[in-house]
Amino acid sequence: MAQSDEIESWPADGDDDLELSAAGNDDPDDEEDLDDEDLDLEDEDLDEDEDDEEEDDEDEDEDEEDEDDERSPHDEEEDDDDDENSVDDPPEARIPFEERYLDDIQDEFANFIDDELGYSDVDWDSLPEKEVDLHKEIRAMSKAQLAKVKLKGVSDFARWAVARTYLEHGDVASFIETTEPLLSSKKRSPALDYVDIALSLVSRLAQEKKFSEAEAVISKLGDLAPSEKMLQPRFAAILTIQKGDRADGLEMLAKLAEENASDLVFLLSIGEDLCGLQLWDEALEYLEIAEELARSENNKELLASAQNAASFAKRHIGYHDAAPADDD
Repeated sequence: MAQSDEIESWPADGDDDLELSAAGNDDPDDEEDLDDEDLDLEDEDLDEDEDDEEEDDEDEDEDEEDEDDERSPHDEEEDDDDDENSVDDPPEARIPFEERYLDDIQDEFANFIDDELGYSDVDWDSLPEKEVDLHKEIRAMSKAQLAKVKLKGVSDFARWAVARTYLEHGDVASFIETTEPLLSSKKRSPALDYVDIALSLVSRLAQEKKFSEAEAVISKLGDLAPSEKMLQPRFAAILTIQKGDRADGLEMLAKLAEENASDLVFLLSIGEDLCGLQLWDEALEYLEIAEELARSENNKELLASAQNAASFAKRHIGYHDAAPADDD
């Protein structure tokens, strides 16, 4: 691919630093030779050093015995836990989940939701290897490198890689500009979820107060997903909240939920939508209903999704975060 060749030629970040590091290495041949006189020690000096070392070893052994006597069974249990979190685990894996994310639960939920944003369930192993490699390369780019990417003629899969990477760099305007053409694409990628992409675009347009443009995207949802009849009214309600009409938007959602009271996916989606809007109490109401429905349907996958989203909401509003029980 020509695009791939162009990208591979770009300078990687950090090359200068690597060169500086290499230039700073000492040459062993430059070290000064030690004279034989420096190494010619008197036997008497050696004997004194050996005596000192033996005394130090005895002191260290006594200190270790004292420490062993003072250790409690609780300390031994902690050592066992440390062994389980071996050096193979990254440092952050040894920090409790809540402590790592307690400072900003909103970002935690955003990361949870956005992890697979815009991607379908298609196995990437079924895609052309060059296309996957290019996608991964773009996802690792800096903002300066992204600006050099020529989007004309690139695949939807590569374009979405650029859009997502802009979003992760905090450049919402470039994300919107890059994403909009995907909704009218004639050659769609099986690896992308175009409805998910449209909904993410609606969210970012609303974030930028571009409500008329967001409404235009919502109007296309019927064509993108003709089988999902509730998608368009659901996001019209969400946009109403984002425009500042909170009461009206919540009322619209409540009416839709009443009409679809047995639709687990729909109720779970509303709960997650409200989490994204930081309406934690309202979100929890829908998520708890979704949990009950998932249990009654024995749908373990969606039960886990509902429990995960509910745990974010509960932590944010100060509820005790109890780990969900395993359902056999």
